[in-house]
Amino acid sequence: MKVGIIIPIYNRSKLLQRLFDSLKKTFLPKDCTIYLIDDCSTDEAVKPLIEAFELDCNLIKIYNKENKGINYNLLRTYDKLFNEGFEYVIVLDSDSIVNNYFYDLMTYFYSIFPDKIISGFNTLNLSELGAERHPIIEN
Repeated sequence: MKVGIIIPIYNRSKLLQRLFDSLKKTFLPKDCTIYLIDDCSTDEAVKPLIEAFELDCNLIKIYNKENKGINYNLLRTYDKLFNEGFEYVIVLDSDSIVNNYFYDLMTYFYSIFPDKIISGFNTLNLSELGAERHPIIEN
């Protein structure tokens, strides 16, 4: 199964560092492709974080020359990945934190439910501010 991961980035360097730290601890196959797309961050710490980030897989780092917004970046990269034969795309936000087995779990659930959108978003607890998370559409 050919899998791509898209990480759109705009500022939030401290959260981005947490995501990168969690990705370094997880299992990702060597044939996985990750797109890091910096959408003209104004946070000066973002570019050095992206440049220093390394994983043992295909890591593609894109620095937009102008801010295009998340919708543009996701649609452009979805099209590219699906046109290149990728079967499955995972989107992570810069504030995501993944567990050690997120990749295995996401691809496993996709194999069981290929006609569903699979989400690893933890909606069963409260946010950092104590508010309820978004409701689960379907368990």
